[in-house]
Amino acid sequence: LYGASEMGGLVKVVPNLPEFKEFSGQFVGGISALDSGWNGGGGGWKFSTVVNTPLSDILALRFSFHSSVDPGYINIHQMSGSPNDQYGPNGLVGYNSLQSNVYGAGEFIKNANKNENGGGRIALRFKPNDAFDATLAFMYDSKVMDSLPNYEPALSTSQSPLTADQFQLQPSSTHYSLASLEASYDFGPAVLHSITGWIERNHSSSVDFAGTTYGALGGNG
Repeated sequence: LYGASEMGGLVKVVPNLPEFKEFSGQFVGGISALDSGWNGGGGGWKFSTVVNTPLSDILALRFSFHSSVDPGYINIHQMSGSPNDQYGPNGLVGYNSLQSNVYGAGEFIKNANKNENGGGRIALRFKPNDAFDATLAFMYDSKVMDSLPNYEPALSTSQSPLTADQFQLQPSSTHYSLASLEASYDFGPAVLHSITGWIERNHSSSVDFAGTTYGALGGNG
């Protein structure tokens, strides 16, 4: 589906072509920090760069790269899974309050949902004359999250406003590759335009559903 029929809308990205005339480059960077009491100390950064370089009058190269780290803000109360450990005032209740047992049994992981992003694109353009123009390109992008940003409001305390009761972390990752060859030839009365592409997307995520079900199943068994 395209245009008005696209569910949820459409964003079309058209990368700049490599240019033959002059060298150019750009760099952008930044840092961030979470500096709010219970979540103090979380830091992040990002940078991106793009370079265009002519290789000859008929050959040009353009490449870009970006990378970033976003700090986490969700705290994970990682339960041990042992029926002898108390997870709060009532160990048999799936979403128990941590008011009297903030750190509970098992490990308490602070700012667990940090995520990292990175990728880039390289394009090689060949234009031997005014009629023929071809660009070969490859793009790669990835996003890796240490744990999904899910939390239970019932577990919030003054010491830890955003908390999740989990038996394990919930990591998520997406890796995306796109290779393309775009070529055109101007015959005069008509232009032949060819686009060949190859795409691969790999996604994985892990969701801990045990915290929702163990109380209904009679505890931690």
